[in-house]
Amino acid sequence: MVPTDFTVRSLDAVKEAIERSSEEQLDIVLGFGVKLSSSISDLLFLSKRRLIDTLVSPEYKEMCRFIQSRYQSRIRTMYIDLLSSDQQSYINNYIEGHNIDEIFLPESLQLNMDKRKGFDLAATLRKSIVRQEEQYTSEVSLIHALK
Repeated sequence: MVPTDFTVRSLDAVKEAIERSSEEQLDIVLGFGVKLSSSISDLLFLSKRRLIDTLVSPEYKEMCRFIQSRYQSRIRTMYIDLLSSDQQSYINNYIEGHNIDEIFLPESLQLNMDKRKGFDLAATLRKSIVRQEEQYTSEVSLIHALK
C-alpha cells in the first residue's frame, strides 16, 4: 500500500517501492483517506467509482498508466482504494482484511490534503499497529504489517 493525495509527485513513492521490493509480482493499493458526508441520502447514493473519478486528475491517471506500462512485469494489480476512517481499528482491519504485507510511506513528501475531502492517510498509517523495519531511504520507509 502507498498512501496518495492524487498528485503526480505522490506516485514517486510507487516507483521506488517497485524498485526496492523483493517481491516478483506486486499488488499495489494506492490508498486515499476520504471524509464522507454524514448525510444519509449522500451515503445511500455514494458510488466509490464516481467519487474516485472526481478526485483524480487526468495527469494522475496518465502517470498511473505509465507506471503500469513501465513495470508491467512487476505489477500484477494497481488500483485506488478509499479508506473512510482514520480510526486505528478500521485501518488495522483494512490492512488485515486486504492482506497488505508492506506499506511504503513517503518520508519527505507531505501529502497535500484538501481537508474538506480527505485526511492524511500517511500520518494515520504511521500510528497503526505495524512494525517499522530498519529499512529507510530519503524518500520511503518500508513498513511490514504484523500478521
